[in-house]
Amino acid sequence: MFYSEREKPLQSWWSRISENKDIEICKGIEIDKSVYDQKEKRIGTFFLKGIITYCLTMGGVGTFMSAFEIEYSQLTVNIAAFLSAVLCSVLYYRYATENIGYLIYFVLFAASAYLLKDYINSGFYSVVNDVMSVASIYLNLEGYQHYTERISDRYTAITVVVVFMVLLLNILVNNYISRRARYLVATIIVILLNFLPVYFESEPDMFYAILLLGGILMAYLLRSGRHYRLYRVDNKYYHAKDGLSYGLNNKALRQMMIFGFVLVFIFVNVISIIVPKEGYDRNGNNKYKKSTIDTMANLFTLGIEGLFNYYANNGGLSTGRLGGVSSIRLDYKTDITVQLTPYSYETLYLKQFVGSTYVPYQNVWKMNRDYRTPEGQNHNEVEALKKAYEDKADYSAQGKLLVTNVDAQAGVYLPYYSDDTNNMVYYEQTKEYTYYPMFYGTDYDLEDVEIGDEFLEIPDANRDVIEDFCQQRNFHGSSEEIISQVKEYFQENIPYTIKPGATPRRSDFVNYFLTKNKKGYCAHFASSTALILRYYGIPTRYCEGYAISYEQMTRDGVLVDDAEYSDYYNGYSAIGETALISVNATDADAHAWVEAYIDGKGWTVVEATPAVSEDDLVDFWSEFSRAISGNDDGNEEVENGGGFNFRINDNFIRKLAVVVMTIFIVGVLIFGAIFIYPVIKYRFLYARAGSSDKLIMKYMRYIKKLKRRDKEFRNCINYEEQLDYLIQSGKMTCTEGDKEKLLDILRRAGFSANEISVSEKEFAEGIIYK
Repeated sequence: MFYSEREKPLQSWWSRISENKDIEICKGIEIDKSVYDQKEKRIGTFFLKGIITYCLTMGGVGTFMSAFEIEYSQLTVNIAAFLSAVLCSVLYYRYATENIGYLIYFVLFAASAYLLKDYINSGFYSVVNDVMSVASIYLNLEGYQHYTERISDRYTAITVVVVFMVLLLNILVNNYISRRARYLVATIIVILLNFLPVYFESEPDMFYAILLLGGILMAYLLRSGRHYRLYRVDNKYYHAKDGLSYGLNNKALRQMMIFGFVLVFIFVNVISIIVPKEGYDRNGNNKYKKSTIDTMANLFTLGIEGLFNYYANNGGLSTGRLGGVSSIRLDYKTDITVQLTPYSYETLYLKQFVGSTYVPYQNVWKMNRDYRTPEGQNHNEVEALKKAYEDKADYSAQGKLLVTNVDAQAGVYLPYYSDDTNNMVYYEQTKEYTYYPMFYGTDYDLEDVEIGDEFLEIPDANRDVIEDFCQQRNFHGSSEEIISQVKEYFQENIPYTIKPGATPRRSDFVNYFLTKNKKGYCAHFASSTALILRYYGIPTRYCEGYAISYEQMTRDGVLVDDAEYSDYYNGYSAIGETALISVNATDADAHAWVEAYIDGKGWTVVEATPAVSEDDLVDFWSEFSRAISGNDDGNEEVENGGGFNFRINDNFIRKLAVVVMTIFIVGVLIFGAIFIYPVIKYRFLYARAGSSDKLIMKYMRYIKKLKRRDKEFRNCINYEEQLDYLIQSGKMTCTEGDKEKLLDILRRAGFSANEISVSEKEFAEGIIYK
């Protein structure tokens, strides 16, 4: 039947190469098609690929298990891993063995998993519990979830689950190794297991580390050698696009594997000498890893859900909503701009939200009913301070403050103590607030007011936790003393973090913070403090807004031109006369705090959030000028007569030395592999070769050097063309008779089964190299 070129039926790969004619190497020289009849048993190649799979799988699993010091039957697991890895590889021998064999493999795997499901389940939880134990120590977790192990014999249970793990991994890894040697995907599969041991700095057994690294290097070398395809026939050679190539060479693959293992063994031992564990531990964590500690702690205590924020927030705050912020993510863009005259070292608070009633498990503060009225804020205190100012009492003052809404939520930004509760600041608008600051020593008469029951209410769901917390800490004394003790306890015992993790579902925000999580940001401390103080009969309110520190005012503030100080501030100032400045507040300045009602003082700010650092206080103008000049240290020491003082600590030198030494050793190994190894190999083979092979080896080495320097010579393919070119170019001189004799010697040395004589070899070398 006749087929056109387009209609020609599809043929198998082997059918197509079987139709190839003799392979022409050069003019006059062809390789007979019978070369395809040379055979090599593929079973050897499959066995070696199975070893690579075993090294990757058992290296990855063994590294993980030994790093966490989890006990199991290593001999059993290694035998199971080796046999299954070789089996998975050998199943590719034929299409029939692959399809039927893997079907049987999966059926047996599923049946065994079903029969041993209790052991697998218990063993898995045993491994998880051991990992959680290490994580709790490394991350300093107060508490973590412990899973129930149904099987009392955890040694057997862990052995069973690890066996099933390697059986499954062998299928995945072998698929990428045996088919296309996709070492990168196979490496990722086994390396993912060992992220946690590396993170927790848990050291594995050297045997498994060498096994893993050796497997990775062998897989890479297999891929780089380009003879990795999966063949279904035993033919040693095939006709590739660029000529004749081999598909099977067990000896080359075996040598490559040995070389890879030796190289890895040397590398691991050299590194262990250069960087001993004791020296590594002394270096501690780098800043990038430190930034992930809170996230990892949240992951181990709260699970995946604890890593996500459940609602929009500004600096972790959302008008009384709590518990849905896993990590505070700041954009540092300006929200509001405040113009004020600093009058004390205290922080400036601008109230935006006031909560009176806490709702447990809903995790929210309900807004005070009369929040938008002066009576719902600090009206009683404002009236008393205003009267003191009008009476020109000592330590009394009046100030004006301007707030511009740049990119913030519309609302009231009320300073202490002001009655301007209706001054809503909308987008791109500016509002003025009049306030009367309170100083220590201000003489004012405060009228008694009735405090609502909601400011003393502790929800039933929180009462037991609050009571246990307070009784264990034994806070006591006056209202001011109790407040001071609570603040001191938080400062010394519970760390501040912007990555507290979201509160777990069906958990209460305050209860979880005080009993389990024991870390948080301002909303955690403010909410808990509000309920704690209520336990002692101190009325409290929960507040949100912006807090601008004195240090921030002097560092980031900008003087407002042509502004008279007296237009914005009159009366007593704790830091003397200052000036009108403009300072930006971002989401980093969003803050939550507590107001506590103290008899004789009224509603006062309680700052329960732990301070990160405390700088020395200096006067306004010195701090402001220092910020402008950029000089942060007036006592800077200058050595060696001044100039730039460059200092390098010992830790940096040690790290640099390790890096340089490692680069040097790797460079030496690479240099040896590229340059020295070929020379040694050549001399070794040359010493063992006969006269014919010695002549050809030396001749080809000489020709190779000439081709590097002479482009035209590269076109000379056979011996005759090469000798003619050498004579014409003057690189070789001889008579026509000597040339013919030399050509005959080279042909017999290269293609004849009979050895040339030593005298013939010396004759040829005398002409070529003289």
